[in-house]
Amino acid sequence: MSTTSTAHGLPFPAGAVRVEPWYHPDKPFGGESNGEPGSRRFFVGREWTVQRDDEGDVRVSVDGEQTAEGTVERFIVVDGDPFTPGQARDLADALRAAADEADLMAQRDPAVTR
Repeated sequence: MSTTSTAHGLPFPAGAVRVEPWYHPDKPFGGESNGEPGSRRFFVGREWTVQRDDEGDVRVSVDGEQTAEGTVERFIVVDGDPFTPGQARDLADALRAAADEADLMAQRDPAVTR
């Protein structure tokens, strides 16, 4: 994949694996843009998969949006639900705490003998 856009020679966002065409929020849905001011484009970044035997796998990716002016906003996406980087850290902390609690509680469970 090339690292620059055809509009303005604006570089693709760092880490972008796929970059969608420009669109303008004031144009009809599906109408592409040539990258004029106010235009935006979505991009998809790296993805990780957490495999689960008993349920569907969980996908985590870094996606985002770039403006024609060059501003880039990234989101951490968990199975389609976007989180800001701060929210993702909070989620990671909560998941780590829950896993620690589950391990601790498992140690306190009474032994079952049969």
